[in-house]
Amino acid sequence: MERRSRTVPLALIFGARSRSFSSTKMGALQFTTSTSIDYALWVIAGFPFVLGALARLPGLKGRNAGQFAISTCLGTVLWIALIIRADASPHDVEIGLMLLASAYLMYLEIWALISRGYTLGVLVTLFTARRPLGVDEIAARYRRGDGLSWIMRHRMEGLIGTGLVASHGDTLALTPFLGVATARIYRFVLLALGLARTSR
Repeated sequence: MERRSRTVPLALIFGARSRSFSSTKMGALQFTTSTSIDYALWVIAGFPFVLGALARLPGLKGRNAGQFAISTCLGTVLWIALIIRADASPHDVEIGLMLLASAYLMYLEIWALISRGYTLGVLVTLFTARRPLGVDEIAARYRRGDGLSWIMRHRMEGLIGTGLVASHGDTLALTPFLGVATARIYRFVLLALGLARTSR
């Protein structure tokens, strides 16, 4: 029995495949969120407004860490109260909590850059001067006349406030436990990562 070979044009093959692919229908994509996630998104959206309002209170003026901490606590407490009232499932609560934590970390980085952006502060000083300034003049005008010494004072106030450094008259010293332990850990990390030279 003679076997005959039959050739099929490539156009017919690809045409048939394309017709089979085009006949496949994709289902509609649905994006739904739970009540717990919705509440987390609302808290995240309102967080900058609460932080801005607290920053204008006389009692919190200049206390950037306190402003952020209070805003975080208020947002978290509000979210917890809302999800308790809504009787959210544990799974939705976990997702909402992860959203809040991620947003707080993002806001913390932005807040730190804005409130302690020393390089950005130089740009603002040049902008408000409306003319070119020399290095000494920039140092004198920095932070609306506080000068570059403001950076050191701000750093020292933060270290004293966290209990890492103690003030003794005109001198500063590490606190016996917390300050010394933090300095040793930091020095060890610098040496382990090879950053000791660049950190000086």
